[in-house]
Amino acid sequence: MKNSTVITNHDKLTTLIGIVNDVSPFMVKALYAYMKKVQGAMWAAHCMDQDESAAQFMLDNLKEMMQLSLSQSVINEIDSRYSMALAYMVEAQYSQLDIEEQQDQDAFWERQDAQADFDAKVNMYYNEY
Repeated sequence: MKNSTVITNHDKLTTLIGIVNDVSPFMVKALYAYMKKVQGAMWAAHCMDQDESAAQFMLDNLKEMMQLSLSQSVINEIDSRYSMALAYMVEAQYSQLDIEEQQDQDAFWERQDAQADFDAKVNMYYNEY
């Protein structure tokens, strides 16, 4: 049993950049300038090879820039749009699976939900004592 719906860091970064660019284009330009000037090797790895670790680094930096520069209400709006976009990506990938793969994915999600419920209960009992 495996997760058949995978959103890459590159996809996440592209999505977040698109959303942030609607709200604050200067922030995206500042990220690009920083990456080109200070993190040249990582910028090249991202642009040329679509390196996942470079995309994660840029994603983390963009989120940090958002926290430092934007109001909480704008951050919440961006976060809402970003979460919705990622959910749509997962749904699009799921709809492209064949029936057996969809059943496997459903089983994976059920097991993941059961584990999350178990972890929440353990944390609840752990925090009581």
